[in-house]
This record gives sequence, C-alpha cells and structure tokens, in this order.
Amino acid sequence: WELAVLKNDELSKVNSYKQYLKPEDLFYMNGFCNSLGEWMIPASTGAFTKRGDRLEKIYLPFADFISVTVFSCYEDIKSKVVYFGTTSGLFSYDLRNRKIRKCATDKRLVFSLDKDKYERLWVCTGKGVLLFKDNTFTPFKKNEIPVDKGVISCCRDFKGNMWFAGKDALYFYTYTQKFKISEGSYFFINQYKNRYIIAGTIKGFLLIDLEKLYSHKLNFARFFDRYNGFIGIECGQNGTCVDSKGNVWIPTSESVVKFMPDKLTLDT
Repeated sequence: WELAVLKNDELSKVNSYKQYLKPEDLFYMNGFCNSLGEWMIPASTGAFTKRGDRLEKIYLPFADFISVTVFSCYEDIKSKVVYFGTTSGLFSYDLRNRKIRKCATDKRLVFSLDKDKYERLWVCTGKGVLLFKDNTFTPFKKNEIPVDKGVISCCRDFKGNMWFAGKDALYFYTYTQKFKISEGSYFFINQYKNRYIIAGTIKGFLLIDLEKLYSHKLNFARFFDRYNGFIGIECGQNGTCVDSKGNVWIPTSESVVKFMPDKLTLDT
C-alpha cells in the first residue's frame, strides 16, 4: 500500500497513516472528498477517513471472520450519508453521528454506486442492479427495463439517464429503452462537465459527446488508445476522477494518465 499527495505538480508520500495499517492492508479505487471536507479512502479491510492530518479507520461489520473490502463509495449530500459497496454487500455510514448500518444485499459484491433521476441508488453487483431508496430496496417500475446482468460501473448523465458497463458492453439507459453503445469490457464510466461521458477499457477509453448523442448525430464517439495519445495500459476499475482544474485522472495498470478534454482539437 502507498498514499501520496499531488500538489503544484509535485508528488509527495504521506507516512503518518502507516501506524493505523497492517502490512497486508491495501488501498482501493473510488476514494473521494465528502461534503465535510474529509477524505474517504476505500481499503481491503474497510475504509479510512482523513480529517486534516488525522486518519481514522471505519470498521464495517462482517461475518465468518472475513474482512470486508470496499470497492465503491457514494455520498448522498442531502442526508450526509455515505454508502459503501463492498465484498459483503451495501453499507451506509452517517457522517453526522458516525453510525454504520448494513443493508441486506444477500452478500452480493457491489462494484459501483450512483443515483438515478428517481433518487434511487443504483447498487451495481455481479448479478445485476439493485435499487435502494428510503432505506429499503425497491423494484424497477413497470414501464422500465430491469438490469438483471452483472454491472461493473454506472453513471448518471446531466439529463438524468443512466450509463452502465455490463460484462459484454457499454449501455445507455433511458428507463424505457436500453441501447448498446459499444461492445467490450468497460471498467469505469465518468461524466465530464455535462459535456462528455468517458468510459475506459483494457485498451483505452471512449469519449462520448453528449450534445451530439442527444442531437442524434452519428459521430458522437471517439476512441483513444496507444495509436492516438492514450499512453496507459488497461484502465483501472472505477478509479477515474475529475479535479478542480478540469483534468481527468485515469489510473492504469502501470501509471496514472492525465487527460484534458477541453484541449482536444478535431482531426480533420
């Protein structure tokens, strides 16, 4: 495990946290800064929260003496509740009273979390999507198409429609229809400034222009790989983020790639 801070283009290691970790502990993807200014860092044995220079471990309940690995995080800013998707299902963590609650998910492995336009939390698992709202699980509506196959990643776009990565392809979901955008295994989906959807694969990433897509134009997608600028190998699972300067950071198997969509030019 390793933890570092990037500031003013300088990378420096953080060592103060090591007293809280065991040698076998690992950090995982999908960490973020919550609405209280605290870092939530997923790990192989629960999660960590960083307040200033202080690092605290969040212990999640587990069964059979097997530790719980956190794969995904999502904050409901209105209720100040953080949801953790783990190897043992879904957990909620109240930032106000620091209480943890386990949500019944049949111990499904939860890869990704995001809310749809109906304020339902999409709990993406290896066996399909569960919908969670008002502290209970709810079924898809009658006019909807259920997502009943494994999903690695999901993302809501600015119009409220959902994007999700099945085991076979990248899908666009309008609640009444499901469109296959591109075949293949996708490991992350992210929205950039209400303009693009960025989705990563083993060879590179797909950049989808949302304005063109919703205007029904054919040239709405561009793929970036080693032949046209993407220098990474195998995009990391659900680890991509956008910083305050508009840079997109894409973890790969051997490096982290900085992508600047605003500086793209059209190759005519």
